Amino acid sequence: MKKEQDAVIFDPDKDDISLPNGINAKDVQTVFTTLINYKNKSAELQFEREKLAAYTKLTAKKMKRQYDLYELVVKEIFKGRNKAIKKTFEVIDAGMKDDDLQKLNLGLLALSNIVTKSPFGDIDKFDKMIESGNDIVI
Repeated sequence: MKKEQDAVIFDPDKDDISLPNGINAKDVQTVFTTLINYKNKSAELQFEREKLAAYTKLTAKKMKRQYDLYELVVKEIFKGRNKAIKKTFEVIDAGMKDDDLQKLNLGLLALSNIVTKSPFGDIDKFDKMIESGNDIVI
């Protein structure tokens, strides 16, 4: 036979049921409801963290691809400028060797134009070309 302290006590005049050791059934229900709400919120927050991590990873990859593209374009632009600078020095050297002032002046003028003009003079146009996705001829 059960002891009275282990038995569930139901008093029809009260709204609640008392469990053994004086635990109120409504308190147990509140604890479980709180735990379920916590678990649901925790799962929701975990999902949001995973979404954010995926977005961050995707954004980092996109930035890396964009950086690689910019790096390639800049290298190609300056490679072209280096070729042009070498050619102007060849013209200058030829003008000095042949005592040809016209060649010398032409070479110096070309060199001056190359050195003073930035290939990024119109950076907005450069950005639009890169972002357009179209082929860029350098």
